[in-house]
Amino acid sequence: MIKKLRKRLMLLFLSFIMLIFTAVMCLMIRNTVKRVQSYEIEYVENTADSIIELARQTEDISKLDLSNYGDWLKGVVYITDGAHRQSNYRDPDSSFDMINDQIHSGKNILSMEAMEGITQDTATTESTSRIISVIHDSNKKALYGLYSTFYINYTPCKIIFVYPRSTFVSTFKKNCIWYLAVWGGVCLMMFFISRFLIGEAIRPVETAMKSQKDFIASASHELKSPLAVIQANAETLTVEDMDTESAQKQKVILNECSRMSGLVQALLSLAASDTGHWTMDMKKTDVDTFLIETWEEYIELAQKKNLHLDLDIEDQYPLLVCDKNHIKQALGVLFDNAISYSPSGASIETGAKVMEKSILFYVKDHGPGIANEEKEKVFQRFYSGDHSRTDKNHYGLGLSIALEIVKLHRGTIVVKDTPGGGCTVEVQIPIE
Repeated sequence: MIKKLRKRLMLLFLSFIMLIFTAVMCLMIRNTVKRVQSYEIEYVENTADSIIELARQTEDISKLDLSNYGDWLKGVVYITDGAHRQSNYRDPDSSFDMINDQIHSGKNILSMEAMEGITQDTATTESTSRIISVIHDSNKKALYGLYSTFYINYTPCKIIFVYPRSTFVSTFKKNCIWYLAVWGGVCLMMFFISRFLIGEAIRPVETAMKSQKDFIASASHELKSPLAVIQANAETLTVEDMDTESAQKQKVILNECSRMSGLVQALLSLAASDTGHWTMDMKKTDVDTFLIETWEEYIELAQKKNLHLDLDIEDQYPLLVCDKNHIKQALGVLFDNAISYSPSGASIETGAKVMEKSILFYVKDHGPGIANEEKEKVFQRFYSGDHSRTDKNHYGLGLSIALEIVKLHRGTIVVKDTPGGGCTVEVQIPIE
């Protein structure tokens, strides 16, 4: 229980912290991408200004040399004064083929909405109209497109400059990949921190539970001997030496000693399980013989309560490697519960089925059943359901013991509803 609590608290703490850290990191990545894109826009504008300044210095578009830009500029430049034009299309990326075709065919590569906002001022050689927007090529890649007008000796010129826009993935790989290492490092660090903090927080609870288990184990062991003495001495008394009232008292003493002995033995079993001293004697077992032996032990008790205990055995079973006595103890708990809670005249079915890699034992009764919200709770120690399912001979430890035995066999135990009323308990034990 403590281990499960520690794991759940660690998972909750780690998830909460990493969720906040991940959200902060996502904001940082988003800001980094935006910053890179703003740098790209600034670069596009500065490069266009540089080319415009170079064009003004040449005073003749036909003599403008863009070869220096072609060696390093990943983009497309198209500049014209109407009669002459210069273009740079040396970019090796084939995604710009369509843009080059558009330039040579005289098409505008910017959107019509962008072009409608452009005006040309013919009054001065210094005035320029500029618009920059995001466009897409034939491969749906995003590009920055800059359109600007300027004047050389009162001759209107225009420049179109296209530059690839960095994608989120490329920006992340180039500028944010180290965030993953930071995230992993923080996650690892928070794991150890949470392990330490949660461990310190539940240490008092763990100590208290350990003390409780030690007390139960010690008390159970100490109670076992005096109970055995009381029971042995009570059994030596003969009915002939006692009157009716004394005989009745002897019967009560023996019954209560038997109940107390069962409780003590259950507590000792759970204490052995808690301390890890509950060893299994694993041997090959014939399932059909094992079922018949267990059924025969409880058939008489069922008949005394006017119950029909039916046994269903298949023709052939594989050998089951298990601790026969402990599995019989677990099934005995299921038999005892079914017999205790079944009404007179009802039937109880038991048997085993061969599954793909396991043997499925089941005990099916037609009693009052178990509510859905209690199906998981019945395996808790000292848990009692409603009063219709409580019995002074049951302390809520039987299914807890059965669960521990099944776990040691790496099996499962579940409680289901029986069609028509009642409950069915299934125990699945791996064949290997």
